[in-house]
Amino acid sequence: MSYEDLSTFFSNLELVNTSTTQNSNATPMPADMRAVFITLSDAFRSMRHEGGGSLLDTLIESLEADADNPPREVKGVSDGFLDGMWMA
Repeated sequence: MSYEDLSTFFSNLELVNTSTTQNSNATPMPADMRAVFITLSDAFRSMRHEGGGSLLDTLIESLEADADNPPREVKGVSDGFLDGMWMA
């Protein structure tokens, strides 16, 4: 995965987004949660090979630890915030 193409990460992130569901008790599937952490750590790993540094190593370790013990839900940002990132 190239850091220019994070579409897999964002697709996985959409799978764990429960903010648009009508069921207030809905929680993401553990495998989907794991996929979010793994695809982002893969992207960071690609960046590291392309000139990243120790900060990326720390982020990768943290993401892999979270992938092994995913939370029941992830607090995120609004869709408007993400849309603004794509427009920038």
